[in-house]
Amino acid sequence: MREILEAIRVLPQCRALPAGEEPWRTILAVAERLDEAPRHMGIHPCGTVIAPGALSALVPLEKATKGIVVTQYDMNAVEALGLVKMDLLGQRGLTTISLALANIERSTGRKIDFDAIPERDAPTAAMLAAGRTMGVFQIESPGMRGLLRLMRARTMDELSIALALIRPGASEYGAKETFLRRLRRQEPVRYPHPSLEPILKETLGVCVYQEQVMQIAQVAGSLSLAEADLVRRASAKFADQRERARLRAKFLKAAARLGLSGDKLEDVWQMVEKFAGFGFCKAHAATYADLAYRIAYLKAHYPAEFLAAMCSSGAGFYHVSAYVEEAKRWGIPVLLPSVNHSAAEYTTEPFAAAAGNGNAAAKEKKALRIGLIQVRGLRTETIAAIVAARERAGNYGSLEDFLRRVPANRDELTALIKCGAFDDVPEISGSENDTAAVPTAGAGLPASPGQAPPSAPTGATRRTVTLSGTCSAALRGGTSMQPTTRPMRLWQLHLALSTRAAAGGKSAARPGNLFPGNAQPREVATAIPPLAEYDRDQRLAYEQEILEVSVSGHPLDRIQRNGEVWSNELGRAGMRARQ
Repeated sequence: MREILEAIRVLPQCRALPAGEEPWRTILAVAERLDEAPRHMGIHPCGTVIAPGALSALVPLEKATKGIVVTQYDMNAVEALGLVKMDLLGQRGLTTISLALANIERSTGRKIDFDAIPERDAPTAAMLAAGRTMGVFQIESPGMRGLLRLMRARTMDELSIALALIRPGASEYGAKETFLRRLRRQEPVRYPHPSLEPILKETLGVCVYQEQVMQIAQVAGSLSLAEADLVRRASAKFADQRERARLRAKFLKAAARLGLSGDKLEDVWQMVEKFAGFGFCKAHAATYADLAYRIAYLKAHYPAEFLAAMCSSGAGFYHVSAYVEEAKRWGIPVLLPSVNHSAAEYTTEPFAAAAGNGNAAAKEKKALRIGLIQVRGLRTETIAAIVAARERAGNYGSLEDFLRRVPANRDELTALIKCGAFDDVPEISGSENDTAAVPTAGAGLPASPGQAPPSAPTGATRRTVTLSGTCSAALRGGTSMQPTTRPMRLWQLHLALSTRAAAGGKSAARPGNLFPGNAQPREVATAIPPLAEYDRDQRLAYEQEILEVSVSGHPLDRIQRNGEVWSNELGRAGMRARQ
């Protein structure tokens, strides 16, 4: 409403409006009075009122539409009554910590005591100073990583200062730029008055924390801590201008007794009043810094396990694809999802085993395996069925084996094949080298993913499929045969679905189950044409479409390079130039 009145007063095109005539004058006056009135009962998203006894005896309560009991007073009125209001926030970063610690214990056998992480660790300090903190709580934004590099921050105290300086108000006030110039010794450290040096020394004469504002108000202005807190909380937007004038007069009078006068006197008050509105609480900054440093330790020493946790938790500043690229920058191989190796979440595994490399030097290297949750369109029930069936009866020996053990629909199966989740699954061959008996869907197969397969009933038929020697060995837990191309697997999936439809399973099957319990599917044809594998661009396109991450490469890799140096190579280029 105030904006409307201001527009009527200022804008030339509004000057002719009859705002001073009735009934418009009365309408505008009533509207102005109603402007600040609450329109409806809102709920503070995290505010919790704490009282020594029953709240109903202290403040009027009401049940909100969602069933939550709330106070009828707002936060200011609640605090004016002397009640404590605390903001209790949920933090996904804590989930990342627990997942990372579990990954480390599962991968290395080491149980990390998060509270006992050393506060002065050289690899962690070097990582912080280099700004390589993507994924680290509170210090992973581009601005924060740039500030860490400029400060060469290496300790928790320096992290705390950085966390306070990065706030928007610090830039408006000029605190960040002033601090950086003094840190780099481009200008001397100055204090408005010698009595303020003990307060501002750790931040090079720059007011960074709200606690410093209160101390300055107390020391220079002879305000009580309660009055200093009023200045901190109210800042330049005092609801009661008389209270602001009283505190300002008291502050200036006391500061004058210290020897401050003229512009310097007013500058100190302006520093206190203006900075109080955007200064960061040191208790918050120190707590965040402590947590960020310990998380940075996990990334510095266990990057694969940490980034697996970041990708699984979805708690980061960026999309999961950014953390997959971060893994590549750290030299961590990224592996496609696999029905034989992936869990629901992102996991790590020895890269030597994943690559089939027996080199002892590679055994310690970890690879990041994309979890099945990353496959678009894959239901939670299907993911659970894939993992449960694999844990119960071992790896899947073929696509057909997977179809018999996991209830999945066509779209899910197509997505799994196109993104490469079947690349390491052996396939049925037309060779006559070996045979293996495989039960049909009606011969005692589990009725649901969580049900163990019962014994085959008397007289149940078993069909025999022809396998190559390597494939049957794989089914028995032996070596893997050469993977079939993804187009060939899609062809075989089409044949399997056609067989199911011919067996009449469409009407008898449970939703999503390819083979009904009362139907005997015919032999799935194995005469599949030798189709070529997708080229690199097609693989990347399917990875982006289905996984939303690039694993086989990067879309920009196809761009012709004419000797340009890319951003991630600037450091190496500079080293070569200096040499």
